[in-house]
Amino acid sequence: MKKIYLFKNNEKEVFMKDRFEEELVEEVKRIRKGLEILIEEVKGVKEELEVLRRKLIKKLDEVEREIRFLG
Repeated sequence: MKKIYLFKNNEKEVFMKDRFEEELVEEVKRIRKGLEILIEEVKGVKEELEVLRRKLIKKLDEVEREIRFLG
């Protein structure tokens, strides 16, 4: 991304030209898409963690029953 410098009355003024703005918009779109993908991946991980949590609770219940049976 390039900033384009224009000079007026010996004072330096910086203007963002259309190209810079377009590049900025495209970068924002890429970031947004990346975030959407990341959100979907996090949702998948959350679902996997929920499955593992249920399995762990089930296993702990089995261990508790065995302890009571032996005790």
